[in-house]
Amino acid sequence: MLDGVTNGLRIVQKLGLEKFDNIAIQKVLNTAQSMFIITVNSRYTNLAITYSKIKKVKGTTFLQVNQHGESIETKNLKLTPPVDLYTSKISTSLKSIFIFRDIAGEPFMDDKMYEETKIKDWKKI
Repeated sequence: MLDGVTNGLRIVQKLGLEKFDNIAIQKVLNTAQSMFIITVNSRYTNLAITYSKIKKVKGTTFLQVNQHGESIETKNLKLTPPVDLYTSKISTSLKSIFIFRDIAGEPFMDDKMYEETKIKDWKKI
């Protein structure tokens, strides 16, 4: 680290994420493989990604595949709190897995944003 570049900044450069001002990273703790979840917001690239925003994400479901090839939803993933990737000192290995998720579409997951229309008479259409 003599050049002042953090490991997080190296990850940003290697993954080509320089266009994002705010990038959050979390480590998955209860897996044998070194696994990280990187969260960005491509709609508002300069808007901070807060812990509460990441916690409320509905559009991401993590599935685990068992030995018979069936997938089951994993609700008990243990994650570290999100930290800013640019300033983090995360240590990775060559076999680390990075899961990339974009929360730009999350506001559209809210049912309150849509109104329901009902057609009373189909014959008039």
